[in-house]
Amino acid sequence: MPHYIRDFVPGGPFFFTVALIDRDADAIEQAAKEIGSLAQPFAADVTDEAGIGAVMADIARKHGCCS
Repeated sequence: MPHYIRDFVPGGPFFFTVALIDRDADAIEQAAKEIGSLAQPFAADVTDEAGIGAVMADIARKHGCCS
């Protein structure tokens, strides 16, 4: 796990997920792999309101938040 993730919650258990959003699906998958199990990749264009709405709905379904 990268130090910047460990340092975010020093010494504590990790009860969070980082949602990564990018237009480039391959790049965001690679970034998620580098971060580890705390990261969930979502491919979307943040300037596309419908696309972001779909991503936020997916996050809410999977994690019960961000609705």
